[in-house]
Amino acid sequence: MRAPLVLACVVMIAACGGGNGSGNNYNGGPTGPNNPPPNNSTATVNATPSLAFTPDSVAVNAGENVTFAFGSVAHTVTFQQGVTNPGDYGGVGSTGNPPSDIPETQNTSVTRTFATPGVYHYRCSIHTGMFGTVVAR
Repeated sequence: MRAPLVLACVVMIAACGGGNGSGNNYNGGPTGPNNPPPNNSTATVNATPSLAFTPDSVAVNAGENVTFAFGSVAHTVTFQQGVTNPGDYGGVGSTGNPPSDIPETQNTSVTRTFATPGVYHYRCSIHTGMFGTVVAR
């Protein structure tokens, strides 16, 4: 009778996985299947070595965060301010109040909060043609 009870306890403890209960092992590096974004991020955008933001468009609720994950190739995230110079951002304008830009960065992740609803277009100022969009609803 005692063995089944002990076995049931061992199975339950193993299923919990230990840790702090968050299920999050983020260590500040690039995100991926074995390294998810922080709990306060609702979307992750990867700046890839193939010179693309992946995905190139994400949607979040106003007040939520987006984590930009950078690998071994340096990139920037430069947000368009209003509709000025739309040609620099794929021919489209932005609305809302964008967060601060991310300077040249590699081998880490940076999180930005999109406090107000809007459409936020951004680009890598190092690599021509590398664009992305965050839609905050």
